[in-house]
Amino acid sequence: MRRIPPEYLLNLFLLYLHHNVVLFLISVFLFLIVKAITIAKEAANTEGRILAAGIAGLIAVQSLFNIASNVALVPLTGIPLPFISHGGSSLIVTMASIGILINIKRTQ
Repeated sequence: MRRIPPEYLLNLFLLYLHHNVVLFLISVFLFLIVKAITIAKEAANTEGRILAAGIAGLIAVQSLFNIASNVALVPLTGIPLPFISHGGSSLIVTMASIGILINIKRTQ
């Protein structure tokens, strides 16, 4: 059995699951990015705005580059898909970033 690199997990979902699953996954990432931007706009202080906007940019860039590399728009860069691709450090950083976003939202 051939091993699929972790950067191609979106293609694996598309191959073994349905197109609707991939569209749902992309819409979840879009929802996360839009929610992070609204948290950045509504933050009480400047530091919260900058931090929330940076987290939104982090999730957006990682998702965009991984999806673009899966459809061969850009060369394969090795950037993991947030919450999906395996790798301990990426998952910990992304979960901590979402925790920080929740804290910024709660302190408004």
